[in-house]
Amino acid sequence: IPFKDKIYMASYTKGFLTEYDPAFPARFPENPRSVVEPPKSAMRPVGYCTDQHSIYYSCSHEYGYLGSMTIKYTPESGKTVFLDNPLEHHMIRSMFFDSDENSVIAGTTYEADCRSCPSVDDNSLIIKFDPDTLKVTNCVYAPVKSVTTGIVGVLHNGDYLVALYTKDGVRYAGINIREFHPKLYRPQGDTCLEQCSLHYTGRPGYFVTNHGGVLGLWNSRTEKQEKIIREAKGFYRIHVQDNSIYLVYGTYLEILENCMFDN
Repeated sequence: IPFKDKIYMASYTKGFLTEYDPAFPARFPENPRSVVEPPKSAMRPVGYCTDQHSIYYSCSHEYGYLGSMTIKYTPESGKTVFLDNPLEHHMIRSMFFDSDENSVIAGTTYEADCRSCPSVDDNSLIIKFDPDTLKVTNCVYAPVKSVTTGIVGVLHNGDYLVALYTKDGVRYAGINIREFHPKLYRPQGDTCLEQCSLHYTGRPGYFVTNHGGVLGLWNSRTEKQEKIIREAKGFYRIHVQDNSIYLVYGTYLEILENCMFDN
């Protein structure tokens, strides 16, 4: 997690958060150093977001248990807030801070980590929680039965694009953070989003598409793919940051610098 001039890393199996200062030589445990040690029930870090002052992240519970823990850490003060099991039977898997509403929108799964115990629910949730208390203020089920909901990013109209991971594949929904009534989202343009993975660029309406290793830039306003960025094979993870794309392979990292926008 890049934040201010530091890098933060949350780790499996206890959800510890460590802080690394790239301005100084690496010398563990001084740099990186542990800054958050959650209570015992936290295990695998699964989602995060940031605002101007704080880092928010969620951890699954230990194997054999449903639910999750939400954690807030403010580097300037060193203050940490923990909330165990904010949603009974659900794990918070993705989150996005909305500065206009001063709220965090998040997606859940009803499964335990590695499906290590039976589920209670049969549909995932889209939720909002308070950034101060971490308590859930609103929640709604996905518009089609989904194992997991993932907050992808912001559409051109200010609504949030949500990925609905069903047992039959991925579908998408749009949701206005104020009205909070999700609707299925299927653009009429030339890109079949249900055959792609989508990655938010940080600019409302613009998403990187990955269709079988072909990377493109999609615009929700025009509902069209504006350009093909390149074709790449063999990577297993994509990270989009600023104007660059990071492709993670088995033994190396490829960086596509300044590849999306001209300015």
